[in-house]
Amino acid sequence: MSTVWLVALVSSALVQCLGWAWVGIGLRRVREGAAEAASGEAPGGAADGVPISVVVAARDEADRLPALLDALAAQTHRPFEVVVVDDRSTDATAQRGTWRTTDFPVPLRLV
Repeated sequence: MSTVWLVALVSSALVQCLGWAWVGIGLRRVREGAAEAASGEAPGGAADGVPISVVVAARDEADRLPALLDALAAQTHRPFEVVVVDDRSTDATAQRGTWRTTDFPVPLRLV
């Protein structure tokens, strides 16, 4: 009877060690990915970066939209695009988004 308990104890300790090893490997991969992101490299070592779409939901945001677009234009991550979704605004949100499409440094679309 004590042999059965000993085998169960050793087996559970082995499973526990394997689980912690798996968690440790995952955490190491996350840290390596964070270090690559902090150094400006794309995950996996790609030099051109990961394309990102920034979707801005805007409803009656005509006063705040220019400041947001200026902040997005100053971003250094490339390539990315900005999609402004006008949600039935009653103010000049659509016009404020449209006038920036020609001089914006990255693709800017108004939907």
